[in-house]
Amino acid sequence: MGRLILVSNRLPVKFEDGPNGKSVTRSSGGLITGLDPLHNNSDSIWIGYPETELDDNSSKLLTDMRLEPVDIPSDEYAGYYEGFSNGAIWPLFHYLLEYCEFNPEAFAAYKRVNERFAEKILEHAQDDDTIWVHDYQLMLVPAMLREKLPSARIGFFLHIPFPSSEVLRVMPQREELLRGLLGADLIGVHTHEYADHLSRSFRRILGLEASEKQRSPTKWNESLLNTSGESAMRKSFSVLTDSITPKDCRTSSKRLNLFSKESQDGETALFSSR
Repeated sequence: MGRLILVSNRLPVKFEDGPNGKSVTRSSGGLITGLDPLHNNSDSIWIGYPETELDDNSSKLLTDMRLEPVDIPSDEYAGYYEGFSNGAIWPLFHYLLEYCEFNPEAFAAYKRVNERFAEKILEHAQDDDTIWVHDYQLMLVPAMLREKLPSARIGFFLHIPFPSSEVLRVMPQREELLRGLLGADLIGVHTHEYADHLSRSFRRILGLEASEKQRSPTKWNESLLNTSGESAMRKSFSVLTDSITPKDCRTSSKRLNLFSKESQDGETALFSSR
């Protein structure tokens, strides 16, 4: 059984200057609270941005905590984080269109930082690992990984709403973001509504069609999705706090699961670009 590789924008720690160099302590927050048990109770590694220049002491402490920093120039990080992640994706996905700025230079920085994350993951990923990427800052990473690791188990969870396809169409880079997500085997969102929005966006923007079968009380709800002549399955399954596991992602790389975390019988849609 391989390791779990957790990936988020920031590492789950904060740094303080001390007499022997920078010290490292655990941060708080919803994502950290949810993922810490997975990290602490396994041999997983966690990849993210440290937000500070590391010295020998803090580098050693991160290694001991199985935390791997991504090196990002400050100007590039500003374009990626403030420019596109928080200047375009976050307001659009919250229906605050008047605050959106779709700056091509900011998107170029977003893409480059996503590449840096993918490169760092590739330094550590092994064939039997499961890679779990988190949130709107890293929506291009799954496809970048899939290109280099065709048989990898890749999951993605979005921690903010996913908007309707009509709203998503406002973004010039909408197709690139959607195709970035399609590199994953499993996509998670918070509610059935967000799952439906994402399903409709795949269909209306990328042309991925799915046809449902009749729900059976004793079988999974299934459908077929046709992408360039290939079929993929759709089903619903129970969603627990540890939903993304090697078992969940062990499916064929021909298919992608979309699940909602809204209830334990959340709807699931499966898509594929492969």
